[in-house]
Amino acid sequence: MRNLLAIFSRSPLGPLHEMMGEIETLMGMVPEMLNAVKAGDFSSTKETAKKIMQLEHEIDTLKNDIRDHLPHSVFLPLDRKDFLRILSNMDDIADCIEDIAILFTLRTMTIPEGFEDSLFDVWLRVQETFAECKKMISGFDDLIASGFSGPTANAFLEMIDSVNQFEWETDKRVYKASQAILALEDSESPVAIMMWMKILDKMGNVADSCESMAKGINITITK
Repeated sequence: MRNLLAIFSRSPLGPLHEMMGEIETLMGMVPEMLNAVKAGDFSSTKETAKKIMQLEHEIDTLKNDIRDHLPHSVFLPLDRKDFLRILSNMDDIADCIEDIAILFTLRTMTIPEGFEDSLFDVWLRVQETFAECKKMISGFDDLIASGFSGPTANAFLEMIDSVNQFEWETDKRVYKASQAILALEDSESPVAIMMWMKILDKMGNVADSCESMAKGINITITK
């Protein structure tokens, strides 16, 4: 078990930085899995999916350790409820990525011709949404030092607006990708189309969870 008290002592938000770094690694494994699907390499697809599930389990364990050992004796510069809400939002992101990985292990998936660009475009928008959240967590110590006001707070509000914009763009890409896969109903099996629709939905959920985190941070700044 990590020495969480030591991490908290170095920085009250240290555990969040650590957890976000692990989630960033998790996000980076999804393109690897998609490229394996693109190559028709189901063995590599499953192998990467299992790595994602293992890392998500480790992230879940870290989340539980942080929550269960959140020290009352160490001053937290933000409300405990705000801290735990951000922690929960981060966990939701990891959970959604695991759900995507699980779907790719249920059957051998192939990317239909004419669908690849739409699929990868969705994940690109999801990555952009997450990148803004990662920037906010990385800069949270500066936000606290600013007293949640001034230029730093304004910069955070701009990042929150960016997350909302990227999430909206993701929704549009998911819609277009859904249209693209449904247009192939004459050549693809109903099960394949259903699976791709579920995968697209889970990708969208990653962006939704990022938006929820941004909204929570906005509440912390403006309350």
